[in-house]
Amino acid sequence: MDKKEKEIVEQKAISMIQLARKAGKVKFGFDAVRKSCETGKSFLVLAAVDLAKRSRNRLKIIAQGCNVRMIDFACKLDYAKIFDSRELGLISIEDQNFARGIIRILDRLEV
Repeated sequence: MDKKEKEIVEQKAISMIQLARKAGKVKFGFDAVRKSCETGKSFLVLAAVDLAKRSRNRLKIIAQGCNVRMIDFACKLDYAKIFDSRELGLISIEDQNFARGIIRILDRLEV
């Protein structure tokens, strides 16, 4: 996959994340994402690639224990731009259909 194709795929994922947020199906921040996983509401966790190693490892254990897939995607600054807020490192998608769509899109990046 060349650079232009990669950018198109990443933009599709970002658009899907923004739609999920407009639908009220997104939580961000360590505590909110942890709670989302533990209460069974989370279907997908997105972690910024520049997230602190300790935070990533702690949440990875929680996500695995709750059977929630965790994917590294974008950086904290990218998430801040997506949500027009401060830097964010963790995002939980609380809708199964949005989660499936995002996973399908991001899996294409790994090919």
